Amino acid sequence: MDEGTTRLLQAVVDALSAHIAVLDSRGVIRAVNRAWRTFADANGLAWPDYGLGRDYLATLGAAAARGDPDAGVIARGIALVQAGAQDEFCYEYPCGTPAGPLWFIMWATPVVAEIGTGVVVAHEDITVRKLAEMAAEEARQVAERRSAIAAALKGILAVLNSGLALDRILLHILTEARALLAATTVALVPSPDSELSALCDPSCLAGDPEALALSQTEYGNPGPAGDESSFPSSSQRLVSPVQVAGAWCADLIVYYAAGRVLNDDEVDLVTDLALQTSLAIENEALRRRVQASAIESERARLLRELHDSVSQTLFSANLIADTLPRIWRQHPEEAIDGLEQIRELTRAALVDFRTLLQDLDRPVLVAEPLNVSIERLADQLSRQAGVPVRRFLGSLTLLPAPVQVNLYRIAEEALNNALRHADAHNISIDLSQHGGAVWLRIEDDGRGFDPTLVSSGHHGLGIMRHRAEEIAADLDVHSAPGAGTKVRVQWEEGKAGGHGR
Repeated sequence: MDEGTTRLLQAVVDALSAHIAVLDSRGVIRAVNRAWRTFADANGLAWPDYGLGRDYLATLGAAAARGDPDAGVIARGIALVQAGAQDEFCYEYPCGTPAGPLWFIMWATPVVAEIGTGVVVAHEDITVRKLAEMAAEEARQVAERRSAIAAALKGILAVLNSGLALDRILLHILTEARALLAATTVALVPSPDSELSALCDPSCLAGDPEALALSQTEYGNPGPAGDESSFPSSSQRLVSPVQVAGAWCADLIVYYAAGRVLNDDEVDLVTDLALQTSLAIENEALRRRVQASAIESERARLLRELHDSVSQTLFSANLIADTLPRIWRQHPEEAIDGLEQIRELTRAALVDFRTLLQDLDRPVLVAEPLNVSIERLADQLSRQAGVPVRRFLGSLTLLPAPVQVNLYRIAEEALNNALRHADAHNISIDLSQHGGAVWLRIEDDGRGFDPTLVSSGHHGLGIMRHRAEEIAADLDVHSAPGAGTKVRVQWEEGKAGGHGR
């Protein structure tokens, strides 16, 4: 090749933006372009003559021996191209420079000459593209994480409104917190005067026995919720105060067995979870106040009914009894009628009194889910009658107090009829809840009856219908002689009167 051609080829190579080196069949650098030399000058490359005459493959091998994984991959790729095992080799890699990290893509292609097969190695700067890709990937991960956090917080809100016991709600929050924050464990440590119990996942901070004491020592006087000054600088723990009605009641502790510094988003998430914990505790306190109010209101109602029904009935019976001696002397026939009136009045008073006695357990009925009360009722009546009762009871949330009581009384009346009067051998009770609707079904294989021939006061039909009307529930009773009885009740929240009165 003449000198003019050589200059032309060098000019062409120098015009390219990639950093190019030409290797001979032994892997020795025989030529480089202007971009290669410029990069070497800018980044303090110590090779004399920009590496001309240096064994490039040996240099890469030495770098690989020092622990550079990219150098080893590139050396093997160039060797494969040089040996003709593959047409080209491409590889992306990072490169540290005084100005900061850069990214390159390297291409190795064969050059066939009379003295053997050489390789053209070209390194193209792809930093701008790579940074854009990494930014896009980071944005995708952030979006996915925020979506996961939003879904978890939505799930926590659903649990808050589920009617579950407070401990189960708090454990759910701790479990979600541990997953979202990739923590070793998350614990709720109550303040010394709190009624709460310490809660955490099964590991119970075993990796650090001192962790449970943190809230009473280093973090015993936290700032307002959400104030970052309340968070310690420790890279292993993050503590957020849980406040109820403005008073500190517990600490939410996020613990890492290995040191880790949480970012601002994670700190904000811990604060949000502490607020959810506060809301759960406040909801429980409100529920207890509502129950206490309902119980007190029910006691007042029982006193009124005792005065208005039993007392008045007995007063009327007493008036008749006072006049009977005089009437008996003058009109014996009328006195007999008076005795019958006293008998009817005392019977009515006894019925009213028994009803009031039954209502004394209403505070229990409004304090626990309906499925728990009916489970206990079915077990009690089944043992008393010696007849098994199959139960299919779903898990219910707490319903309005009048709804819980009236549905319970309907179930009680239907079970009593089946066990004591119907001579049934197979009895089943089914209770379920879907959203704001509740279904109650009691079926037996007893003697049955014809509803059209029975007055409303028999078989408890009137009682069940009255209680269904009290809560705007739909009641259906299907029965026939010898065919058993089916009692079905459906109550829907939001239906006119459906909240109970």
